[in-house]
Amino acid sequence: MQAMAPSPRLATLERLLETERELLETLLFKLTQARLILAANEVRFVSQSLQEVQMAMDDIREAEAARSRAVTALAEDLGVPASQITLEYLAAQGPEPTRPRFSELRYRFLDLTQEIEKVSAENQRLAAAGLDAIRGTLSMLYDVTDEGVTYDRQGRLSQGPPPMRLDRPL
Repeated sequence: MQAMAPSPRLATLERLLETERELLETLLFKLTQARLILAANEVRFVSQSLQEVQMAMDDIREAEAARSRAVTALAEDLGVPASQITLEYLAAQGPEPTRPRFSELRYRFLDLTQEIEKVSAENQRLAAAGLDAIRGTLSMLYDVTDEGVTYDRQGRLSQGPPPMRLDRPL
């Protein structure tokens, strides 16, 4: 297939992709902040940090929707399926002045995706470790044996509030 000619829709797509890349950088920053907060065991800031991550993800979803619309419009202009308009395709088939930029964006998106996945996995590990620590503390305060299991008036098992261990030495 021959290379495409420059078009306003291609320029729009390039701007949208750059915006999306910046939003991914922001998400990575927010995830890194969250990792540091989790690692420092600063529990009081976890909720705020997660809220900031969620806001960054919402911004990315909006940018993805705008990009999808731009890709659909460009595909119609080119007479190709929208699924064919990828960064790899644009790096190979785009007009000469834009090819290197689309290639650079493609590699930057790949790098960012890997970094985000790595930080997200570390955040999940730290959050799970924090929950385990909380469970351990709570198990010291509450009896977690079956001694708290009783039956209700209909004869069904009923789990009442667990007996406190505060009356026992820790």
